[in-house]
Amino acid sequence: MSLSLAESTKLLEQKGLSESFWNKKLLLLESFLPCIARLTRHKVLDWLCQCEFSTTMVLIRATNPFSKSRAKSYQDVIAAVASGKSIQILQFQKHLSSNYCLVPYLKALQAEIGLPIKAITLFLTPERQQSLPAHIDDVDVVTLQLSGSKCWEIWEPIESGDISEHCLVVKPDRVTVQESGLLYLPRNVPHRVISGDGTSVSIGLIFRRPTLSDLVNRVFASDDLTEVLSQELSSTSDVEGSIQLWRTLIDRLQSLPDKTVPSVLEHLAHHPESLSKEGQSSLLQGGAVTGPVRLATKRVRHFNVEGF
Repeated sequence: MSLSLAESTKLLEQKGLSESFWNKKLLLLESFLPCIARLTRHKVLDWLCQCEFSTTMVLIRATNPFSKSRAKSYQDVIAAVASGKSIQILQFQKHLSSNYCLVPYLKALQAEIGLPIKAITLFLTPERQQSLPAHIDDVDVVTLQLSGSKCWEIWEPIESGDISEHCLVVKPDRVTVQESGLLYLPRNVPHRVISGDGTSVSIGLIFRRPTLSDLVNRVFASDDLTEVLSQELSSTSDVEGSIQLWRTLIDRLQSLPDKTVPSVLEHLAHHPESLSKEGQSSLLQGGAVTGPVRLATKRVRHFNVEGF
């Protein structure tokens, strides 16, 4: 089943990836990408051959024992794939053409999640192979299966102890991601991934989380504040002029919706979890800071698409 962009976008909204699953639980969409997004091993190698090769571009991974090394040339990549090793193409987003059919679907994901894609890694894995032992990631995992399939073995998060030992003792849940599918896995969930029959090609997306600096920048980007912030001081020793401008800035801040932007910033400085949608909802239910929170979080959550 191949979905159009409109159908995939609607599916994301219906499932509520950002509202119901992000930071909470696994989500599997059996179909998300169109058939034309299919990327085989031969297409990957042909594409790589035409790129300006860099020694920081491709990581080679072996299974027995687990190891990794940098490919120094395109010939290293060919030899690695021929010998049954996995490869990772790092910072794949830097090489994507803006008219590549996958790009609109990546933009749809960004719009749903409300965060920009920080990095994309492409994984090419031979059949029945795994490139990493059981592990956890300190970032939320969104993977798109471009060809082949992968079986994800997933364990319940553990508070402490050795992950490899835990995974040997406890039986995992298993989820298979088929071609064109999407899988979301929250951060810090132990997992192991094994490719199915045939070579697997997939991409992993890392989303950049907003910082308090982003929030402050969005709030102070208000047109109502730009005039004050752009005024030059006659000198750094002009105390009286500085104080006057500072008072003007405070007055402008107080004139923004609900006149409580400073208190919102102070609250978020002590409660950064409020940047999540769940945190925003709890703040909005309070009523007192409705306007400023909507103003600030709207500016934080809607970034321009970077790199496409």
